[in-house]
Amino acid sequence: MTDFDERCDSHVLKDLDDIFTALDESLANINMILGSRFVKPLRAEAEQWKKWIMTISDMVDEWVMCQKNWRYLQNIFKADDIQKALPQENSMFTKVTTFFTSLMTKTQKQPNCLKIVKGQQKVLEALK
Repeated sequence: MTDFDERCDSHVLKDLDDIFTALDESLANINMILGSRFVKPLRAEAEQWKKWIMTISDMVDEWVMCQKNWRYLQNIFKADDIQKALPQENSMFTKVTTFFTSLMTKTQKQPNCLKIVKGQQKVLEALK
């Protein structure tokens, strides 16, 4: 899921087709379970799982967009003349870089989206 990219000195998300396929299949399965007449005793748990799957899906979408924008901007802010010309923007980008690289390091060490969703509820908002 992640790979180290030497150009940006960070891990990056990669080869996400399997993840998107798994999320789509999981969502289809949970919807099928929720549509069953036998789900009544487990409805609350099934709805919680649907919520987690939807959050993971939203998170991965935002993560991909954030990574794309971050990699684009990183090439711009590497230049010393840009850093000097835009000190405020460079400071803001440095904060984003710290957040993103920290998140990618944690993800590399613990590549479990569900644990990220459960343990860090504000990750999705931060990615946005």
